[in-house]
Amino acid sequence: MKELSKRKNDFFTIKKSDNEDFNPSLRSLNKPNYLIRRALYDSKLNYVNKITGRVLDIGCGSKPYKNMFARATEYVGMDTKISGHKHVNENIDIYYDGKVFPLEENAFDNAVCFQVLEHVEDIDLFLDEISRVIKKNGYILIDMPFFWEEHEMPYDFRRLTESGLKNILKKHHFQVVKYEKFNNGLELIPQFLNLYLRKLYKPGIPKFLVDWLGVIPMNLLGLLLQSLHIKINTMYGGHVVLVKNMK
Repeated sequence: MKELSKRKNDFFTIKKSDNEDFNPSLRSLNKPNYLIRRALYDSKLNYVNKITGRVLDIGCGSKPYKNMFARATEYVGMDTKISGHKHVNENIDIYYDGKVFPLEENAFDNAVCFQVLEHVEDIDLFLDEISRVIKKNGYILIDMPFFWEEHEMPYDFRRLTESGLKNILKKHHFQVVKYEKFNNGLELIPQFLNLYLRKLYKPGIPKFLVDWLGVIPMNLLGLLLQSLHIKINTMYGGHVVLVKNMK
């Protein structure tokens, strides 16, 4: 809770973040995904101390959250060669075929898996592989979107409700330790409007006009609505879950 409290105290900082794309400061109010990126970062703060030792980042991309996990003695990133985006300037340590992880059993103490489950074609095999390579009683921190546009097509396969996510994790011998939703307040409304405004970024329309007349006001409105702490637990941007490998 100390980490999240510190984040809230820094809420109105203008100082640029050391990871501005994934931990945005107010300097990034012109980004259409500002609200969801803030929520994604904040959703992990209360769990970082659980992810220790030798850590596997599954679907790591550029490892944008690596620095959050200071208690990891080794942080290894794994991803597929073929995905919905190009792996340009991404620090991937291990590539796999999208099916079987090229790793020994019990090879890692803990794992993280961020914004990946929606892109996995065979989710049952994927979860079995996580269970296989993570030691028994090891933690896995997972998040995925719920209300979000299709992305990285044709590799966007699913959204899961709270019960859907919990049930499939339990099916594969993961014990749910903690579950939370993020972007589950009124800020979800301006976030969705910004997804539409982003479509206006095209030749013939000055970007600064879209930003100053649309995106920035929507993000400021989102911050204001977020401060009201009115939660809508059946409508939310995504969820984060900490599970323990029981197999």
